[in-house]
Amino acid sequence: MPTTRGEARALPSVGSVRRVVRRSGEKLVAEVVEVDSGPPARFYVHYTAHDRRMDEWIGLEQFDEIECEPARKRSKRHVHKMRDAKNDDHSLAERLEAAREKMTRVKNVPALVFSDWEVETWYWSPFPEKYHGSKLYVCDFTLRYAARKCDVVEHARTYDGPRHPPGARVYEGSDGISLWEVRGKDQRLYCQNLCLIAKLFLDHKTLYYDVDPFVFYVLTENGGNGERVLGYFSKERASPDDYNLACILTFPQYQRRGFGTLLISLSYELTKLERKQGSPEKPLSDLGKLSYRSYWTWTLLTKLRDLHKQYQRYQLHHQHHHRPRREKRHRAAASANGASTAGGGSGGGGGTAISGGITQPPACPIITVDELGRTSGIKNEDIISTLHHLNMLRYWKGQAVIRVQQDEIETLVSAIKRPPRLCEPENITWHPEPTPDNNALPPAAL
Repeated sequence: MPTTRGEARALPSVGSVRRVVRRSGEKLVAEVVEVDSGPPARFYVHYTAHDRRMDEWIGLEQFDEIECEPARKRSKRHVHKMRDAKNDDHSLAERLEAAREKMTRVKNVPALVFSDWEVETWYWSPFPEKYHGSKLYVCDFTLRYAARKCDVVEHARTYDGPRHPPGARVYEGSDGISLWEVRGKDQRLYCQNLCLIAKLFLDHKTLYYDVDPFVFYVLTENGGNGERVLGYFSKERASPDDYNLACILTFPQYQRRGFGTLLISLSYELTKLERKQGSPEKPLSDLGKLSYRSYWTWTLLTKLRDLHKQYQRYQLHHQHHHRPRREKRHRAAASANGASTAGGGSGGGGGTAISGGITQPPACPIITVDELGRTSGIKNEDIISTLHHLNMLRYWKGQAVIRVQQDEIETLVSAIKRPPRLCEPENITWHPEPTPDNNALPPAAL
């Protein structure tokens, strides 16, 4: 029996680098990560210079005939020298990381079904082995999962519990979006399931079993028959590094609707209620970096713009109340009452005692990074990195300050075509746990 052109070619092996024709027709260079001899043969590939979320199984027919140069490997001698220069702990950490990367390179759950959505997964997640290779069906309200659709349908039919996350609602926006606080120590199974599902879309986060020290803030939208989960962020109950966020995720089917920056703005509003400055735990994913940069840029620019507007009002007020003719009337009235207009008095000569000692406002407002951090809740290092990105940071008398003209701020703000979606702080009903740090001022002073 004659062989086809594809069968006559040698099968690509693990580690080989080939050009691949994707289903969309796009041609990309990919490394073969795993081979399933079939039949038919399948190949799990990683597209070089692209995020791992694009990794996928492909058929032999999708390989181009062009074989590319594999990535150059270090010589054994060079590797031995590097190892000798490192201590044993560092070498152990590297070996563990290499083992973890090898174990997690291939997606073990191909897809999730949330209500009416079937979502292709991006990364490996530590689901029990019996679920590997299966499409999983997820309950919207309990986040319980099953490999058979009939099991989830039966669960939904018999379920009579709350149709929202198992916690307290701490935010309800005018747009129907709510935020729920779920404590890991009180709802372990729900939070573990949330972490397992979220790990399918997060590359570097490994939280799963140990959920007790964390609080999860779950974002939902009313879907008519209950609250559907859109995404979440988590934070440590007590972070020694002032992290106000550990993980953040908007599920793929709800992305591009601004929920990422909405979650970020909520995390900072909670931080401000604690009278603190916070920062997200690093490293951030590529999508996380984009969302945070968008939020930080918008928040800082609008605060600086508002500062300029307040300063303009102050200048107008100052000019209105300290015009020359007004000062003359003050001097005339003072002379009529027997007060001295030259010399003596508490303010010196020239009528300064009568006018109260007029002080001219500075030529332009100056605000320090510390002041901006206190009003925004953003950590100083994140403010500085954003201002460097915007080329707005200056140093004055050894202190980092922001000095920029109003027209520059307006230009930068107008260049943002899609402002970030933010929360409505007045609709937050959350209160921090009393601590020595946040119990110094009454809530009305916030």
